[in-house]
Amino acid sequence: MPGDIIMRVPDGGALRLGSGLRQFGDVIKATKAGHLQQHTTPDRRWLECRHQRYVPSARDLVVGTVMEARSDAYVVDVGAPAFALLPPLEFTGATRRNRPLLRRGDAVYARVAVARPDADLATLSCVDKSGRKARGLGPLKGGYVFGASASLARHLLAQPPAPILAAVGAQAAFEIAVGVNARVWVTSPSRRRTFAIAQAIQGIDGAAYLAPQAPHAPACLVDAQEAAHAVAQAEEDDDEG
Repeated sequence: MPGDIIMRVPDGGALRLGSGLRQFGDVIKATKAGHLQQHTTPDRRWLECRHQRYVPSARDLVVGTVMEARSDAYVVDVGAPAFALLPPLEFTGATRRNRPLLRRGDAVYARVAVARPDADLATLSCVDKSGRKARGLGPLKGGYVFGASASLARHLLAQPPAPILAAVGAQAAFEIAVGVNARVWVTSPSRRRTFAIAQAIQGIDGAAYLAPQAPHAPACLVDAQEAAHAVAQAEEDDDEG
C-alpha cells in the first residue's frame, strides 16, 4: 500500500526503481498499491497494479504517439495522465538543422529521461545517455500499434525472450517494440503477417501465467505453439495471394 516500506537501500550494487517505488532516505517505499515485481539483471524492482493509467518512471521504455509537433518539443501521448515532451535534439545525430520530422499520429519508441514524482509531466529521449546511440529507440516506421495489459508488456520485455516471441520468430521475420506503458508496436514485410502477429500476441493477454507471482505454466508453451501456427497460416495465405 502507499507509504509501506518495501526494503532498505542495499549497501552495494545498483538497484533501479520502477513504477510505484521511491527512495526516502535509506528506505524504499511504495507510492501506490500493487504487487512487488523484480528482474535480477539488472536489479530492477517495481509495483505491478491493476489500474490502467501508466505512471512514468525514469528509464522506462515506452511506445508513444505524437500528438503535436512544436518547435521546442514533440508532444507525445504515452498513456499517462499528461502528455510527455520529446525534445527534437534527443535523437541520434540530431542537430538544429537536421532532426527527425515527426507528424501527428507517428509512433515513437523512447526512454523516459526525466519523471518528477511531484509532477505529471515527463521528458522523453531517443538516445542512450551512456553512448548517445539509439539502441532501437526512435521513430517507428509503419507497422501497427496496439494496447496490452501491463502484465503482458512485462512478459514480452522479460529475458530470455518470451516463448511466444521465439515461436513466432521461428515462423516469420518481424520487428517489435514493447513499452512498459502497455503499448506494443509490431511490423513485418506484409500487412497480413503484421496483423496475424499482433493478433497472436494479443491472444495471450489475460492468461493466468501472466499474473504477478504466477509460476511458469505449460499453457505458456501451448499458447506459443498455437500463435506460431496462426502466423504460419498467414504466411501461406500471403504466398497464395
